[in-house]
Amino acid sequence: MRLLLHWVLSALAVWIVAHVVPGISVSGPVAALIAAAAIGLINATIGLILKILTFPLTLLGRADEVIE
Repeated sequence: MRLLLHWVLSALAVWIVAHVVPGISVSGPVAALIAAAAIGLINATIGLILKILTFPLTLLGRADEVIE
């Protein structure tokens, strides 16, 4: 239920942005829902990849704190 609410709110945000920002258009509510799902998937995958890639840097930063 919570996931559905977030998805609908994201679609609403896409719809509002399409009406406020010139040059961005959404053809209807279904397109806004699809755009919200695509943005969510992209954020989930890129966020996970960035966490995996930055984990070693985080460990190096923590090790530096322990050494000092």
